[in-house]
Amino acid sequence: MSEHGAGRPSLPEIDVREKGAEKDGERQYMDRRLFMQLLVFNVERETHPEDAIRRLGKTLKKRDAAGTIYKDVNNPRGIGLLTWSEDPEFFATTLRDALCDDKNDSLELCPDFTMIGRSYSSGFEQDLPFWLINRPIETVTNPDWPWAVWYPLRRSGAFEQLEGREKGGILHEHALIGRAYGEKNLA
Repeated sequence: MSEHGAGRPSLPEIDVREKGAEKDGERQYMDRRLFMQLLVFNVERETHPEDAIRRLGKTLKKRDAAGTIYKDVNNPRGIGLLTWSEDPEFFATTLRDALCDDKNDSLELCPDFTMIGRSYSSGFEQDLPFWLINRPIETVTNPDWPWAVWYPLRRSGAFEQLEGREKGGILHEHALIGRAYGEKNLA
């Protein structure tokens, strides 16, 4: 029996780097992204929501965990916690430990509202690190914007089947709309 052609086929090369616009004649690449998680909690009756917010804030600060705490406008006893990190392990370690702290026993997680996502490039960013890392953090920590509207964004399977160029055009249009809202301080 011949061994010609035997062996494992080579695996395809996978490139997970984010890609931005050309800068100084070269396409930008970056293997960094920002992961963000929104958790929503009900505060038990025995605890005032403001006290729960203060305790949660102290716990996060003690663990050097970046986060923004929101008051839920639809639930007077509800709060939202948005955290972020470039390392997704943060959510399973640092954040998890912070939330299991006894000081946060008054918080009951509302799992139906949990969202997690990451920043991604559209391929048109002039300053890739700014748009993928710095801009999202600046937006959620801006004291002039003490509120946020959170909604899940899902792409249909049909979108994922489009050619890269066509997907890029749609993402570019989406980015322009988002930028227009952002310039009016609406996003």
